[in-house]
Amino acid sequence: MSQEKPMAVHRPNYFLEFIVVFLGVTISFWLSEWNEGRKTQELHKEDVVSLLEDLDRDQERLEHVYGQAQKGKDRSQRVLNNIMAFREGDADYTTFTDSLIEIGYLYGYSTFFMNSATYKSLIGSTRIQEFPHEINKQVRDYYEYVSKRVEDNNDIVDAIALKYYNEFNPYCLMANDREEAMTLAERRRYFDHPDTREHYSGLPFYHQTLALHDRTDVHMAQVKEYIKIRAGVEEMLRQYAEELLGHPVDLAVTDKEV
Repeated sequence: MSQEKPMAVHRPNYFLEFIVVFLGVTISFWLSEWNEGRKTQELHKEDVVSLLEDLDRDQERLEHVYGQAQKGKDRSQRVLNNIMAFREGDADYTTFTDSLIEIGYLYGYSTFFMNSATYKSLIGSTRIQEFPHEINKQVRDYYEYVSKRVEDNNDIVDAIALKYYNEFNPYCLMANDREEAMTLAERRRYFDHPDTREHYSGLPFYHQTLALHDRTDVHMAQVKEYIKIRAGVEEMLRQYAEELLGHPVDLAVTDKEV
């Protein structure tokens, strides 16, 4: 009686298939994560450069505001000197008012507003968390703490300047609310009116000019502090940007490669 050999049964190698599938999923997941990380890194570089661009525009505005405050301080000091000369009898009324005509506006409502578009985008998208802790803190302080102080100071400066021109030196508003420039004779007639003469000869005009002078002086000091804080944030960001990009940041170049 012959014995039949059992037929070999070929079972699929499930373990091998599992390894292949596992590796395929893992590699796919890793590639996806790598790609997302690369995109995040590129976007982070763009954010850093955008912040530097905003800070650069802030510097231009701060320099302008500081210059205007300096002019306001100098002009208001000239008016105060002329008031004292008139009150002490060293200048007659016409000489005094001619100096007001020559000076015109003392301070031109020049206040500082931050370029915060990039920062707001970073906060809204939580991309601010991509920045190192110390830079994150400095940027937040600049756009939150300094920004609040800027707004408060702007309100004070605007309120004092608005009150000054509306109530105490309306000549500036009147002279500029004309399609055609007033002649010197017309300006002198305005100041020669008895009511106007009494107004500009009184102590309230001197006191409010002194208040405006003091505020422009304080405003200059605060703007100077903003410039210092902004410069510190910019220096830190520039160093960080150079590490990320591998080269110095040139904000004059419009098409930046990051």
